[in-house]
Amino acid sequence: MRTGKIVIITLCMSLIISCAYLTTKKKSRLKSYTLNVEEQTSTGVPMITSESTIFTSVPHSQGLSEEQGSWQTLDYPSKDSFKEELVYKGRSDNTLHILYKKYGKASSTPDFSQELTYDIGNSDTVEIRNYKIRVLNATSEYIRFQVLED
Repeated sequence: MRTGKIVIITLCMSLIISCAYLTTKKKSRLKSYTLNVEEQTSTGVPMITSESTIFTSVPHSQGLSEEQGSWQTLDYPSKDSFKEELVYKGRSDNTLHILYKKYGKASSTPDFSQELTYDIGNSDTVEIRNYKIRVLNATSEYIRFQVLED
């Protein structure tokens, strides 16, 4: 009887370990812009929104046993998922005012935000985080721009 329990425990542990290796990750990225295409937005509205979701796929059985149920794969957003926004705040003289916001996996309020200023008197290109942006025209009411790199 004791040998039977050891065999069952060993089989259960092998099944659990093998299921752990079936977990996969997929990445999805949604962007509100297209590289090298002219965009325009109003003051107070996000000029760039980028959402990066990393899904963990896990096999899941429906039913009481493998024979009765069917297997399917469920995707869960991981804690590494995030959303970024660059909000145009306006212009004063040659200075652009931009707000950077970063949201966590399921947050409606930013986990991090930072007010940024850029002098465009000498150059029409600004670099914000991993974005390289050419400013085509900026007023206190709107900005026209191109995202050159992300």
